Amino acid sequence: MTALALAVLLGALAAPPARAVAGLPGSSWGVVSQDVDGLEGAGTQGFLQQGVDWVRLPYAGPLRTFGSYRWRFRTENERFFNMHAVAVGVEARPGPVSVGVEQVWRRFPELDRDTDDMAVYLSYYLAWKLGPRWPGSTWGRLSRDLSDVEGDGTMGYVEQGRDLASLPGGATLGASASMRWRLRTRNERFFNAFGPAFGFAVRRTPLRAGVEASWKRYPELSRTDRTLELYATWYLDWNLKRR
Repeated sequence: MTALALAVLLGALAAPPARAVAGLPGSSWGVVSQDVDGLEGAGTQGFLQQGVDWVRLPYAGPLRTFGSYRWRFRTENERFFNMHAVAVGVEARPGPVSVGVEQVWRRFPELDRDTDDMAVYLSYYLAWKLGPRWPGSTWGRLSRDLSDVEGDGTMGYVEQGRDLASLPGGATLGASASMRWRLRTRNERFFNAFGPAFGFAVRRTPLRAGVEASWKRYPELSRTDRTLELYATWYLDWNLKRR
């Protein structure tokens, strides 16, 4: 396992000559949030990732190795939630789907525990427009890790928006309705949650900031939390290979 992880890390981060690879894609996503009278308090989560597309496979898209840093923190009921990690992996990306295997080194600060684990996963992302002012998107991930901390899991969202007005500076005011979920089979008591949300946001690539009302069902707690949340999020992507 360690030998494979080292081999993938070298492949992902060794900075090969740009002309020798199909692409050098990278991306970063993150969110900071504050809920009002909820179970989660203030929080942040996100990732920073750099990859190498070695070849483009028939029917399977690019074959990619990558290295990433990830984090997930909040101020309330954080014991089995807070985590930061380094991961390396390899994946194929046929269309909107990514299928891969990764080695993940996680630190759970409240548990004073480190894990060294291999995981397999499938993720997807789709975006659409039902009309000029009706953007929508969905993202999801299924995963299985081999540690005793998180087990099998899924998380994701489906969102439909409505653009309400154009603002100075190229920004857009919009409304959205969404359904979100995060579920896992281990240490799930304060983690598992799902439910709808409705809100308003101002967005200007790569940023989005807004306020939303959400209804979160915590099945292990037999509790539904209705709260107002303020948030700001970003998404950036790039390709270091010159065309």
